[in-house]
Amino acid sequence: TLADKLLAQALEIFAPRKDETVTEWAESNVFLSERITEMAGLFRTSERPYSREILDSFADPTVKKISLCWGSQTGKTTTIYVGVGWGIDVAPSPILWVWSNEKQARVFANDRFIPFCEDSAVLARHLPKTLDGKVDRDRATALRIEFDRCTLNMVGGQSQRNVRNFPVSLLVM
Repeated sequence: TLADKLLAQALEIFAPRKDETVTEWAESNVFLSERITEMAGLFRTSERPYSREILDSFADPTVKKISLCWGSQTGKTTTIYVGVGWGIDVAPSPILWVWSNEKQARVFANDRFIPFCEDSAVLARHLPKTLDGKVDRDRATALRIEFDRCTLNMVGGQSQRNVRNFPVSLLVM
């Protein structure tokens, strides 16, 4: 019933949080499928130990800026969207992800980020759903995903207006 769903959601919102790092959260919750990576399975920092500090910085209130200068194909983007996933699940707030252009944002959202959210149960539960339980593609589009407790917008950075249009707590560029 609707009352049961509301009660379950209220209990989830007010439940005490586990005392775990972003890395611990990721390694116990994030599943990477073959749709988005060659290293399918539960996310493991043992394969990329240099990502631990970056991930844990997502929860550090003293960190205002994270910059990555890594070689190509070393897990930068995966590390970022795992950190964003932690934000969606544990510390929901408005997110803005800026890409070079709108086409790049659409391709990334459709080919990697939405599948990433669908494949990890911890994030899939936050995706907007239709009455039959499927992902509501009207509320989870390539450029805007209305999660249950926050919204993620993806924009092309070629216009200042694109970036200034959104209130944001987490900015990814």
